[in-house]
Amino acid sequence: MVGCLRSGRDVAFAVDGPRGPRGVPRPGALAAADRTDAWVVPYAAACSRVVVLSTWDRFQIPWPFARVVVVLGAPLVEERERTLDNLARCIDGATSEAQAILRGEVESRYRV
Repeated sequence: MVGCLRSGRDVAFAVDGPRGPRGVPRPGALAAADRTDAWVVPYAAACSRVVVLSTWDRFQIPWPFARVVVVLGAPLVEERERTLDNLARCIDGATSEAQAILRGEVESRYRV
């Protein structure tokens, strides 16, 4: 991932790592960003209809034709913003916003 970032590509992490605990960010994404001066952009998604797997992370697979909302949070650029607690708060906020948009409580700013 660090090599991809250094070559100018974007990367995405499941920040709770390959073993969890579910929803608790691990330091890998922040470490990669620190090594490469990359931005950290928290994001989350919500789906109208999903199959939830019985795995440790409760992995979700959207049904065909399900409505999917993806929310990108504000980039964490400053070093003081790049803490695991702040990253978790930002991801939780993006998740809440995605779910609210999906329920129709908040209007989406962009549509694709």
